[in-house]
Amino acid sequence: MAEVSGTSSQALKPLVTRQEDLRAKLRQAPTHPGVYIMKDASDTVLYVGKARNARQRLRSYFAPSAKHGLRIAQLVAQIVTFDIVPCTTESEALVLENLLIKQYAPRFNVRLKDDKSYLFLKLPHPVPHREVKEDPSTARSYPDAFPRPVYARKAVHDGSAYFGPYPDSGALKSTIRYVRPTFNFRTCSDEVFRQGRVCLDYHIKRCQGPCAGLVTQDAYASSLEELGNFLSGKVHPILRKLRHQMEEEASNLHFERAAVLRDRMDRIVRLQQRQHVITVHRGDHDCIGIARTSEACVLAVMNVRDGAVAGVDWFDMTDDADWTDADVIRSFIGQHYEGTVEIPKHIMIPFPIEEPEELDEALTSYAGHRVAIHVPLRGQFRELSSKVMEMAHVAISQRVLSPKQSGAERLEAALVRLQHALHVPSPLHRIECYDISNTMGTNSVGSMVVFIDGKAVHSLYRIFSIKTVEGPNDFASHQEVMERRLQHLPWKRDEENLPLEDPEGSNGEREEEQRRPHPSRSGAYAEGGKEDASLAEWPDLIIIDGGKGQLSAVMEVMRASGRNIPVVGLAKRFEEIFLPGKSAPVMLPRDSEELFLVQRLRDEAHRFAITRHRAKRGKASVRSLLDDVKGIGPARKERLLTQYGTIERIRAATAAELAEVLGCPLDTARAIREQL
Repeated sequence: MAEVSGTSSQALKPLVTRQEDLRAKLRQAPTHPGVYIMKDASDTVLYVGKARNARQRLRSYFAPSAKHGLRIAQLVAQIVTFDIVPCTTESEALVLENLLIKQYAPRFNVRLKDDKSYLFLKLPHPVPHREVKEDPSTARSYPDAFPRPVYARKAVHDGSAYFGPYPDSGALKSTIRYVRPTFNFRTCSDEVFRQGRVCLDYHIKRCQGPCAGLVTQDAYASSLEELGNFLSGKVHPILRKLRHQMEEEASNLHFERAAVLRDRMDRIVRLQQRQHVITVHRGDHDCIGIARTSEACVLAVMNVRDGAVAGVDWFDMTDDADWTDADVIRSFIGQHYEGTVEIPKHIMIPFPIEEPEELDEALTSYAGHRVAIHVPLRGQFRELSSKVMEMAHVAISQRVLSPKQSGAERLEAALVRLQHALHVPSPLHRIECYDISNTMGTNSVGSMVVFIDGKAVHSLYRIFSIKTVEGPNDFASHQEVMERRLQHLPWKRDEENLPLEDPEGSNGEREEEQRRPHPSRSGAYAEGGKEDASLAEWPDLIIIDGGKGQLSAVMEVMRASGRNIPVVGLAKRFEEIFLPGKSAPVMLPRDSEELFLVQRLRDEAHRFAITRHRAKRGKASVRSLLDDVKGIGPARKERLLTQYGTIERIRAATAAELAEVLGCPLDTARAIREQL
């Protein structure tokens, strides 16, 4: 691909004085495929498009006889210059066009509103090991022989199978909950797997116990393959295989094994009944419908796999009244399937679009097999297309009737806006906020609060008792806390893959978490050791309660550690957010959901820090009072604190009770009580 040709427009004159320059650039434009980038006088990208013949397409914008609609007329009136990226093929131009639309978000382009990365389900390929085959008890040492499915934000060519993307992550996670008892794959981390003992999942038949060598590598790999076939809608091959295995076990008089296979078939059939068979033709199709109002634009995509509906997804698009429905659908197809792993052979749309051959060629290049876009005119596929159009109209009517987003939708949108405002490269799944609390530099503690997907998760909170800093030094205290926090992180971050959540909390990791003391109840400090699951998780964003000084201090530690985690500082007075290396702060809108989220994080970190600081200070004051009492040494002081906890309760105890606790004569206990 050649570099962008064209000149910067920052010092350009208004369009009316540059007609000759534009005509000259048009004469130099290539006649082969390319992407054109239109800009205004401030060098802002207005529109990104592609064409089989770039010169011919651009001439259609600037021809004196051209009759444009309102949108195109407004666009042409603002164009001062354009750049061209020559491409070798039309499919290459389509890929580049989608990349530039996502990068620049031009105001005159129709684009998907959701620019976040949707979830994929990743099924890693098992790596067979001869040692496990010879001795199953060694399975615990080879977790890659029994890989666990994970959620992924991107599909990469790493030998794994990817399914998605899923716009509705809740629907994906719900599906995983339903299929776990059927396909029995593990969800525990490799660390838990290496312990080599089965957890509750095995006993409730949600896992086959590979960690303890209770299933062969081939059998586990077969389960993952069946899961992949099920997610692809290919249920009939699974049922044929299980029926054959069942009959084989029954003929060998292994009736219990046959019954297990029979029950497994029944579960798969029941899961399949959640889908609706809509055509007698077994094949893979996507059917697209569209609905538009003055307030919204919604596209519905029905996925048909092996003759059954495998799912329906809805997508919101930015809209312009001057765009036709065909324009919107064409733009959507290019953006949606560019990031999709599984592209069917047939894509059905409700009406014709311009130059469908270009999209056919590009999608064929993506998919590795022939892809064709059709407009069904009769029969079952026409009925299906009408049904999807009806679904889109129902969806948009719900959006118009209920314009207010739900709390979850508002929170998700706020996280996306916060990510963009703070220039964070990855979605904000885990955010950590830190604060320091002390009294004149004594009993200093640092708090770490954790929000997952915008919600507080109290079991992940941690307290750091400041050890090396003397006096009220906020900067050094933040540095100590961050240094100790980063020590628990693994050196390599698994940026793309997210562990499957176990809703029943039975995969071993939850057991460890349940046994771990809750920080708000037991005072569990961050010095809990290497097994602290909360400290082993990489945050997507770290917020420091403080301004430029605190942020600079923390960044020194971050740079020294060699890690690259986004860090910002939040100054309380004007709610300014400072970014490293930027002198001007980021000011979030005063009434925005993203500002409220940041404030909740800061307030929660402050509350948690001051609560634990007060508790620590209270204990210290009790100890200092007991130090002045004659007859109470370190051992007796510990006994009193363990038994009573506070100085008031010690004073309320009788001399006999004190004698019993301290193990001393009654006269000594009376003397101690009098001093108190």
